[in-house]
Amino acid sequence: MGSLSRLLLGGYVPDALRAELDAEAVLILAEDCPGTLTYRNFRSPRRRASLKKQGIRAAVVVTSRRVVICRRSGPLLDVPFDDPRFAALEWEEDRPDRFCVGFDVAVFHDDWSGRWEIRLTTDRTPEILARVRS
Repeated sequence: MGSLSRLLLGGYVPDALRAELDAEAVLILAEDCPGTLTYRNFRSPRRRASLKKQGIRAAVVVTSRRVVICRRSGPLLDVPFDDPRFAALEWEEDRPDRFCVGFDVAVFHDDWSGRWEIRLTTDRTPEILARVRS
């Protein structure tokens, strides 16, 4: 896919991050996954939402070291498996081709509060959940 298509569609790993992830041995890569980002009782210095659901396209990468969910603007989630914050992530299968990862955003940002739920549809859902739950 060309650079212009990647820029417009948004559900791809940025080139700089891709090089970093490739060095870690990519186990699972799912790009251009449709989904939603739900904000619940969310507060940050620039945004507030009691309940907001926004459509997104994102990429999911599982390496030997970490899991990354990103969109064109950058990572939504980037957590090594050995990071204590990884335990705060709640992984669920909504249906065979869709997963949800929910978490308290204050675990990742000192000046944020509330909850994010990232739901993505991909045929790689069973593999992703097996890897992050092991």
